[in-house]
Amino acid sequence: MEKLALESVRDRVLHLLVQLCQRFGKAEEPFWKLTVSLSHQEIANMVGATRETVSLALAGLVDEGIVLVSRMSFAVHASRMVDKISECK
Repeated sequence: MEKLALESVRDRVLHLLVQLCQRFGKAEEPFWKLTVSLSHQEIANMVGATRETVSLALAGLVDEGIVLVSRMSFAVHASRMVDKISECK
């Protein structure tokens, strides 16, 4: 909970996507694809941010090559998932 409260929106979004991929993801090398559909608004509600801010954060993650976004579908680069999971422990 502390991490979610103190992290930037970008990091909260990435953290959420990694957690969801762990539970509901499917490996499609080099990415983990989330098998449930989510809107930017639903992600915003989960991380406590506005839809606009989440959209900007996702755009930045896409530019960095960490996340792939298509219509209500998300995938996280596998190596970044490993990094984020180790940060959470």
